[in-house]
Amino acid sequence: MTLHVCLSILVWRSLKENKPLLLALAILAHTLFNALGAELAWRNVDAVLIEGALALATVGIVIYTLFTLKTIRTDQRSIES
Repeated sequence: MTLHVCLSILVWRSLKENKPLLLALAILAHTLFNALGAELAWRNVDAVLIEGALALATVGIVIYTLFTLKTIRTDQRSIES
């Protein structure tokens, strides 16, 4: 769930800032995460390991999302001043 929220924020930011490359990145990341889960499940990998792999991937996207939101807030404060 956290992964999908972060990817949705990435999509929102790409549309807000008119950055098609960022939108493509969000779609690609979403596709890769879904493919990773499906591939591991198809190979009969234990569900705990699949969730662990997705959790590790999610950590990176969460850090990026938090950094992005902080940057957006800082930019908004600069504009308001």
